[in-house]
Formats: sequence, structure tokens, C-alpha cells
Amino acid sequence: EAAEDLHEVARTYYEEHGFDWRTNPSELNIMGMRNTNTQTNNSFDDKMICMYTDDAGAQYVDVWPCTTRPGRSSMTGAGGYGIAILIPSAAQYHSDDPSLHPDSRKIPSAGQKSYDLGRGGSNKEERGRPDRSDPGQAYRDSNNDDVFNYDPNTIGGCIQCQLHDTSPGRSMSKGVDGYSEGCQVWGQYEDFQFFLSLWKKQIAVGVSDLDYVLINAEDLSELWSTTTSSTATDEPQAGDPVE
Repeated sequence: EAAEDLHEVARTYYEEHGFDWRTNPSELNIMGMRNTNTQTNNSFDDKMICMYTDDAGAQYVDVWPCTTRPGRSSMTGAGGYGIAILIPSAAQYHSDDPSLHPDSRKIPSAGQKSYDLGRGGSNKEERGRPDRSDPGQAYRDSNNDDVFNYDPNTIGGCIQCQLHDTSPGRSMSKGVDGYSEGCQVWGQYEDFQFFLSLWKKQIAVGVSDLDYVLINAEDLSELWSTTTSSTATDEPQAGDPVE
């Protein structure tokens, strides 16, 4: 019953914002929730939420600690064009089956590391390869002061904002550091492998692509507060702008 309630909350939000909500068995709805009660983010204090339905109609919600922003070493050593900070509440992002990408490995496997995000069309026929047709959108922070800057004048395409993991056996307590330069990164390698197992089930029913929605925690506080993860965080506060 708790999962059903959370599905309804999320589905309503998706519909209000024109996002695609998947209801077919084994098809995944992936949402990143950014905890904006922080000025620097070298910890995995955001949440990655995966919602889906099985063949019997039972609904599930999986929640994992993650980061949706760059780590400290990236924020203090970007230089040049600047580090990317993926924009929340933008158009729904989309990831194709990475086997379509020339430099990818087959999925899911222990060696697979990342999946490029782009902005997909409103239906599958309109969706092209995200790293070539319509890249993700991100702020660019180039002053290396370890404080997130959200200057709308810096917004541009980002073809290497990705979904990926850390390393086997790495403790989340060591921080994000260089594991994210603007990617959406699971805090624990094992959690990411479990996510891949869910994606494998989706691929088995003939659907290889993923949709991804990134929002601020306060934009859907009911979902944030009623889900649990292994990361303890304070109540989210308004901070990141909503585009």
C-alpha cells in the first residue's frame, strides 16, 4: 500500500509536468531527488528512486543514496569551460540502450560504467541518441571555489552527463570527489548493480531505453520524506532554481 501511494504521488507529478510515466510491467521510472539543504556536495546525500510494477501488478519503490552534482575535487579543479551541474525540473532526460553507442559494452555487466543522458522527445519515435541529438542541459561552474553556482547565462548542452556507479568496495564516507563531474552517481556499487538487474528485466520485455527526471527534494517533499535510504539528511531547503 505504501508503494501504491508513492506511485500515485509521483505519477501525478509526472502528468502535471508533461513527463512520461511508465505503467507496463518491468518498465522503470527513474527519478533523482536533489537535497538542496547543502552548499557543497561531497557526500551522497541525494536520492535515486526507481518505481516499477511487476507482472502481477504489484508496485515497487527502490531508493538509493546518490549524488546529482559534482564532487569536491571536480568543483575545485574544473577550470576552462567549467564543471557541469545538471538542471533539475527541466525536460525529461532520456538514455538509450548503451549497446547502441559505439564505445559501450553490453549491459548489464559488472564492467559497464555509464549511460549518457539526453533530453528525449515526448514519445519513443521522437527520441534520438541523446549524446548526438539533444544533449542534457547543465549550469557551468568554472571558478573552482567549491560553491555551486547557478548562473542561467552559463546553461548549455552537456553530452557527458551520465548515470553510473562508483567502485566495488568503496565506502560512501570517502565522499564523491572525482566520481562525479556533473553525473548522477549511485553511492554504492552494489546498489547500481541491483539497478542494472532491474534494467535487464526491462530489456527482457523488449524495452531498452530509460527516462530520467531530476527534481529538487522540496518540489515533491511527500516523496522525499516518505522514502528511506542509507543516507541521513536534514529536511531539504529551497536552494536550486527551478527551470
